[in-house]
Amino acid sequence: MEVKIQFSEDRIFANLIFTKETKNIIALRAIINSLANKKFLFEYNKEIIEDEYNNFINSNKSKIKIKIPHDNYIDISKCFDVTVAEDELSAVMNINVTKEVCGKITIPILKRVLKESGIAHGIILSKINSIEKNYNKKHGKEEKVTVARGETEVMAQDGYLVFNDALASKVTLQRIKKENGTEKLIDITAIATKRPVPKGTVLITKVLPVYGKKGMTVTGRPLWSGNNKRNVVDPRIAVSKNVEVVDNGDIWEYTALVRGIGYYINGNMIEMEELINGSFEVFLNDDKMKAVISFRAPSGGEKIKSDDVFKSIDEKGIKVPYNKQNLINMVNDVNENRIEKIDRSLFATGILPIDGTDGKVLWVVNLEMFFKPRVLPNGSVDYRGGGRFPFIRKDKIAGVWMVRTKGIKDGSNVLGEPISSSPGKNLSVDWNECFDFKDTVYNKKKSKYLVSKSSGLLNLKNNRVTIEPMVQLQTIDHSTGNIDFDGSIVIKESIQDGFTVKCTKDLMIKGAIGACTIECGGDVFIQGGINGKGKGVIKAKGNVAAKFVENAYIYSEKDICVKNYSLLSQLVSKSKVFIGTERAKGKIIGGKIYAWDSILTHFIGSEKSVADAELWLGIDVDVNSQIKKLEQNISGIRHEIASLTTKQTRVDKKNQPLIKAIQAELADKTDTLNELMEENNVLAQSLYNNDCDSISILGQAQAHTQIMIGPYSQKTHEKIDRVVFKINKTKILIEKIQTKRR
Repeated sequence: MEVKIQFSEDRIFANLIFTKETKNIIALRAIINSLANKKFLFEYNKEIIEDEYNNFINSNKSKIKIKIPHDNYIDISKCFDVTVAEDELSAVMNINVTKEVCGKITIPILKRVLKESGIAHGIILSKINSIEKNYNKKHGKEEKVTVARGETEVMAQDGYLVFNDALASKVTLQRIKKENGTEKLIDITAIATKRPVPKGTVLITKVLPVYGKKGMTVTGRPLWSGNNKRNVVDPRIAVSKNVEVVDNGDIWEYTALVRGIGYYINGNMIEMEELINGSFEVFLNDDKMKAVISFRAPSGGEKIKSDDVFKSIDEKGIKVPYNKQNLINMVNDVNENRIEKIDRSLFATGILPIDGTDGKVLWVVNLEMFFKPRVLPNGSVDYRGGGRFPFIRKDKIAGVWMVRTKGIKDGSNVLGEPISSSPGKNLSVDWNECFDFKDTVYNKKKSKYLVSKSSGLLNLKNNRVTIEPMVQLQTIDHSTGNIDFDGSIVIKESIQDGFTVKCTKDLMIKGAIGACTIECGGDVFIQGGINGKGKGVIKAKGNVAAKFVENAYIYSEKDICVKNYSLLSQLVSKSKVFIGTERAKGKIIGGKIYAWDSILTHFIGSEKSVADAELWLGIDVDVNSQIKKLEQNISGIRHEIASLTTKQTRVDKKNQPLIKAIQAELADKTDTLNELMEENNVLAQSLYNNDCDSISILGQAQAHTQIMIGPYSQKTHEKIDRVVFKINKTKILIEKIQTKRR
């Protein structure tokens, strides 16, 4: 046996649908009894169900639908009625579920009851839901529930202002108004507070307007009076300054942000004029050596009193004298608003102690100046010039040591508290190995001279003084500038183009050099080569040695030694020139070689060379230069004498004064000529070295090599191998070298 239960939409009745036959009435009753477990909210007639079922068994039907409780049920909606209030703004549902009924209370049933009662607006759904929940029971009770509320009509009301009682004085204010690009003062009417009001005072309270609003009854009838549709009045107030608006919902409060006088201007603006008392404050700095005072001018408030200022200064404990009249003048200035404020004006100072002087050295040698660009007369800057080193000679004074002194005089702060003077600091320097000390007086103070024990570079580092006999530099460039040092120099790398190095002793360069200038009082040793680029110059009183020389000028008062080659260079030696060594076969390619005693090389020229070499031996280059200058001067004097002689012949013999002047000038020129010729003759005697040795070619000399020994010269017309050029009394001799010369 299978049974299905179908409820109606409003759950007032149910249908039992049987789809399978059974002849067991006991089983049917068991099914009927089980319906009690479905918790129906009504009683049903079991006999009617059995009769209907028996008819179904005796029929040929395969399915039967039995409506329970058939036609015997009561409509639950009849258990409710709705009462509408007289003003139609509320509705009450009367509930009377006091008997057994067939059906269940549902939301649709309740809404149907309300609709049939004419309720069309303001239904309270929460109440409807509550009725459904609380009264779906087998037995109910009587009760009244408000199930709808209408909306009351809101009447329109104008906004208005409530003034603080203090706003009671009518005043006239002046304000600046701009008109056509100009400013002018105008009078405006205002209501002011009788007296200053404190911060937080409510000056004006604005009650906001209420706008009319349509109402509606529960039956849906609108409530809307004709006059309620009008526009309401909303008074406007502009806030100028020092006033804030506090929004409290239906009212706005215009509240003072400062203490002062309130103004209600032209009936539409509120502002506060702050009243500020004049003020001042006295400060001491941390060490209590200075006292300062600050003033702020009053603005409508109380003025500053001078007596209050002096009282505050006394309370600070300031004891030192100060200018009271100056403070009175400042008080008057701020009180009369001539000055708005004065910030931290110094009016009293303590007395500083006079401490002893620290030990120090007044150096004669500038220890810090290593490089300083030099300004040229034309205004440009030479970034290579200005290189200097602090050099000191033995037994010379390097500086004056001024020993420390004791404290001289105690002081006091502005509170009168004493401050002790301090002795000067000792000078802690390790220098005993460098100086002897000699007592002296400098600036009326006991001092000591620092007398150098040796010569060299003076260096102060980490409170220790040393005297270095030699200076070592990495390279010469813009970081050092030009160098001028009284001693020896070692350069670990090179000398950049355009820089100058001067030293009084030896110079060693471990790298190569370019278009630079060197002036050396000793030997010059260059481990690399020289690329002078037509501008490089070396002048040395000692020997000069280099790996190679290109486009450079070298002058040495001793020997010049070049390991590999000399290319288009001019070498001048007051002794010997060596181009090459026992292991390296040196070569001269173009240029000029001057030597007083001898010249030795392996090769001269090359097959691809475009310039011929010139070798000069036994000629003093300096003397030769002087003779050339003298000869130019002699030629000039002779020309002047010839011009004067011609001029004399053309002068009228009657013009004796002019003739005598010409004759006197001729006599002077003749004397000068004789002196120059005499000097020239003397120099000519020392021009040549009659004891010079030879020019040795250990390898091969190309054709067109110019050989000059003393006053004689000879040019090779073809290649020659292993020869020696010597001077005879009247000519140059060429001898073959039979054995290798060492």
